[in-house]
Amino acid sequence: MAQRRCWRWSAAAAVGSAGGCGRCARRLAKKRLRRDENGGAKAGAKDECSSPPTVMPDYHKLEVWVLACELSDRTDRLAGELGSRIRAHTADQLCRAAEAIHENIAEGCGFRSDRQLAKYLRQARGSGDEVQDELETLERRGLILPGFEDLLPKCQVLCKKLARFIDAVDPPPATRRKRKDPG
Repeated sequence: MAQRRCWRWSAAAAVGSAGGCGRCARRLAKKRLRRDENGGAKAGAKDECSSPPTVMPDYHKLEVWVLACELSDRTDRLAGELGSRIRAHTADQLCRAAEAIHENIAEGCGFRSDRQLAKYLRQARGSGDEVQDELETLERRGLILPGFEDLLPKCQVLCKKLARFIDAVDPPPATRRKRKDPG
């Protein structure tokens, strides 16, 4: 049977943060030692984490938050250097969407609920997609300045990491295949 771990363990592994849930790691190591002579789990020993979800310790340590802050700072510099070459609305929208990514991650980490954390992570992912679309538009129009060519790939990486973080916190329900009719 595959071992289940709490969302803190999975989320830390999904976004590249070191450590994971130390309580779960210690508890699972002890459970592995509690086996009967045939190698099976003893009565009452579960192979899953029973840690109650708690507030995410510190969003500053999350790789996705750090990447989102870097992306926000760089897009703000790009918008400032582009100046009058783009409409003020486009620059404002790009900067606000980039800032919303790290703000939603931080806000979601303050809740004691996996559901609320996942909600804010999804909002951050939506803002990431919006930034990606704006950067693709600027690239299509030839407005990405030298030194900012790496913004779009970094945004794509951030969106992928956010997607993995969301799946770790709130995994999608398993889908069952429909049986084919034999007749």
